[in-house]
Amino acid sequence: MDGDVIPNYRIAVDEWIYLGGYHTNDEDNLVSYLNDLTIYQNTLNIPYPYGYDDAACWLTNIVELSEQLGFQPNWTIRHHDDGLIGGVGLVIDEDGLRANQEIGYWLAHPYRRQGIMTSVLKVFSHFCINHFEGVEAICAHVFTFNEPSQAVLLKAGFKREELVKAFYKKNDKTLDADRFILKKT
Repeated sequence: MDGDVIPNYRIAVDEWIYLGGYHTNDEDNLVSYLNDLTIYQNTLNIPYPYGYDDAACWLTNIVELSEQLGFQPNWTIRHHDDGLIGGVGLVIDEDGLRANQEIGYWLAHPYRRQGIMTSVLKVFSHFCINHFEGVEAICAHVFTFNEPSQAVLLKAGFKREELVKAFYKKNDKTLDADRFILKKT
């Protein structure tokens, strides 16, 4: 594969950060940044250690999902100079888009605690609510122990809605999650 894996539409976040499509040359950054124990511990489906086979599988899966859906559900977070530094996307199940559409996200360690993810979540949520028919709110489920992610969601305008007991199963453990929501205004 050469060039774009999925169309490289751009959504500006600020003068340095934008959301875009995945490229075949993103594999190095995916492997470098996702080979992070913190990301593994705070996400449901990102493996650890993360290798080139994982990156290739991810890129193949998002191409297939984008073609199946007819739109781009997963976006890269890109730095103007540094390329891919994170990801944000819609959690799509067999029912497709929902009125309360769930999202997931991650950001590379060197870019955390700079307000980037807060800005990304504001822009991406606004885009989804205004671009996808029937989407009335954006929600995120966060492990109860992931306080940094909870703080980012609150700064981005999300409200903590409820504690969901035994929401996730990871490594043969059931984990509670806090549900956050941002409603269309």
